Amino acid sequence: MAIGRIEDGNILDVRTYEENDGAPVGLQRVAIKPHVDESLGMNDPVKAAAQMRNSRVPMRFQSTKTSPLTAEIEQGENELKFELTSE
Repeated sequence: MAIGRIEDGNILDVRTYEENDGAPVGLQRVAIKPHVDESLGMNDPVKAAAQMRNSRVPMRFQSTKTSPLTAEIEQGENELKFELTSE
């Protein structure tokens, strides 16, 4: 599973095994998790879960198990666009 961060609508610093190595080539499931402010209780699972529920990212997109999003990753640069709807 690759991870990255979103800044100004762009996915940055994508990594799978080491810093900036990108995502594996091929069809990938996508989850988009909101930033959780550690100062507000990231170490407290109840507070962290509340932050995620109250984010602008609908809950169904926050897990690869429930997200309908996928991306076909090709070698090199990829431009991906996702529309997050509440329904």
